[in-house]
Amino acid sequence: YGTTVDTICTINQINPNDILSLGQKLKIR
Repeated sequence: YGTTVDTICTINQINPNDILSLGQKLKIR
C-alpha cells in the first residue's frame, strides 16, 4: 500500500483519503 496508491494519486492528482473513502463507499454498496 503506499507506493502504488501514492503514484496513482500523484498522476490523477487525487488525495489518498478520497480513494480510501471511495473504497469504503463501494464496500458499503
